[in-house]
Amino acid sequence: MKLREISDVLLHFSERNIRNYQERNFSRAGRLYDFHVVTDPPLMALYRKTFPYSRIITEPPGYDPTYFTASRPFSERANSVLVVSEYSKELGKLILDLIEARIPVRIAGSGWLTFLKAHTGDAFVSFIEEKPDIDSYATLLSGSRFVLEWGAETLEPQVPSRIACEAVMSGAVLIKKRSDEAVDFFSESEAVFYDGIPGLVGKLSRLRSRPEDAFRIAKGGWASVATEHLSIPQSMERILEQIQYAFLGSSENECPRKSAGVLK
Repeated sequence: MKLREISDVLLHFSERNIRNYQERNFSRAGRLYDFHVVTDPPLMALYRKTFPYSRIITEPPGYDPTYFTASRPFSERANSVLVVSEYSKELGKLILDLIEARIPVRIAGSGWLTFLKAHTGDAFVSFIEEKPDIDSYATLLSGSRFVLEWGAETLEPQVPSRIACEAVMSGAVLIKKRSDEAVDFFSESEAVFYDGIPGLVGKLSRLRSRPEDAFRIAKGGWASVATEHLSIPQSMERILEQIQYAFLGSSENECPRKSAGVLK
């Protein structure tokens, strides 16, 4: 039975691998759907070029509260920087600067073999796994005090990336490069911003030796995302509200805002 025959509304959610589709097939298949939900910033131009704006719904990437929770107390977490990313020369240089400053770094991701061989026996760098599954990834975040955001793109500067949401909702301190934009979602008391390595090393050295200050930042970041209702279930509520408005011309009462709990 065809989906259109049994569905009142068809939604399509953007995925990164859609960039590998032939544009002609993408356009043809896309006409089957009433709305396209885009959470992946690099895909926005493709969707806007292919479909009417009225059929595009944008939502922050968000996080899945089933996995990303602060399941471990801050005092029991690894006092190191977690990096979950593919290898790049720029990222490798940053990590090298950190370990030379005696700040321990844990790495998960692909392409690190050559880098790790060059640092065999270095006590300040460790490799976890190449492709952690969702359970392993969530465990890594909830077991880390500091998580580096790298290569993340957002729909706009005021919207946090997926890894930012996942990290802070797992109870970690987010480390992110300072943006050229005037406004960022997080304030100075909710994340560790850096412009260059000397400043980052200084901040991390202080926070690693003063866990109470690090925990205060972790709580600030956690509260910032929690109060904005950026979980995937809450995003779905907003999406359904927009669809209801599009079809009925009005919306009912605002969806209930669920508490994310308390960070310990």
